[in-house]
Amino acid sequence: MLKNQYNFNNQTGQFKERIEIFMTTISSDQIGQNVKVNTSIGRYWAMVKTYVNRNEIRNGLERTAEDLRFVVKYSKGLNDLLNSSGTIFDVSYDGLNYRVLEAINDNQQNKTFTLRVEALK
Repeated sequence: MLKNQYNFNNQTGQFKERIEIFMTTISSDQIGQNVKVNTSIGRYWAMVKTYVNRNEIRNGLERTAEDLRFVVKYSKGLNDLLNSSGTIFDVSYDGLNYRVLEAINDNQQNKTFTLRVEALK
């Protein structure tokens, strides 16, 4: 295959959604109160694989849970983050914040990551 020729198996045209990955840390302000601070890790192109809405009843309260799967291209920085801190970060997509439930290096081939997330309410 030529260097600049489109590779159908690479699926580069499907990575069309923009997501931002950030960490939420708690720090103290000037008067000693705890404040949540969102630290941006980076913005990535991703594709949305599944979208599931379901109603749950927990502790006598009904709520709607939204689950998504994002597939993100492999990057060395994201790999280092996943190996060092696990899944302690959140994703911002389409104006909503999602908690990352698990992050998987697909088939350990260092081509894509799959992030399974749940909406924060």
